[in-house]
Amino acid sequence: MKRIFLTLCIILLFATITIGAEKRAILCFSAQWCKPCQQLKCTTLIDPKVKKTIKNKDIRFEIIDIDKNPKYTSIWKIRSIPAMKFIVYDDKTFKSKILSSTLGYISAKSLIERIDKLYKGEKENDSGP
Repeated sequence: MKRIFLTLCIILLFATITIGAEKRAILCFSAQWCKPCQQLKCTTLIDPKVKKTIKNKDIRFEIIDIDKNPKYTSIWKIRSIPAMKFIVYDDKTFKSKILSSTLGYISAKSLIERIDKLYKGEKENDSGP
């Protein structure tokens, strides 16, 4: 049952992205009261190089506040924050795969290196409707 719910959550996450191709996503789990989370948001996540890398590789980036969305902490097995899950999802087969995870603060340089390693190559942007 938990696996089905996880699949449904991923389907909803990608509902606004073009259907028919492998999707890439980074889920960032944080909270307002978490100082390392706030540091991550104020330094790493606003870095222009990070934003450019995420855009060029067509990665969906979601920040999930664990206090506002507590169900996701158990679904994604979040025990400490900040935490990131790097995933790929195929909407034809409804299968997802966690490629990697991070725990704690990560610098912009380290995040870009991890993204480049996990999500090789740039994806062509579909200019659909």
